[in-house]
Amino acid sequence: MREEMIEQVTSARPEYIVVFLASDSWLCTLRPDLDILNWVQEFTAAEYESVGSVSRDPDDPLRSLYSWKDGPTRGEPVAEILKRID
Repeated sequence: MREEMIEQVTSARPEYIVVFLASDSWLCTLRPDLDILNWVQEFTAAEYESVGSVSRDPDDPLRSLYSWKDGPTRGEPVAEILKRID
């Protein structure tokens, strides 16, 4: 499943990618395979730039806060929004 996802994302070259910062979502075993996380870091570092982020509101954990480019951020980051560099 991981290899299929890597192949699909690599060939599609999406304009935007949202990277969720919950690394344990792919870690299903006692000895996790970190290949997918390493691939995401390498792939996005080479072809994408950060354009925004999503954080949990510290005053209301059920509310999300969005920040674009270099705007101010508050709360615990939960996702990064990346745009393909053309």
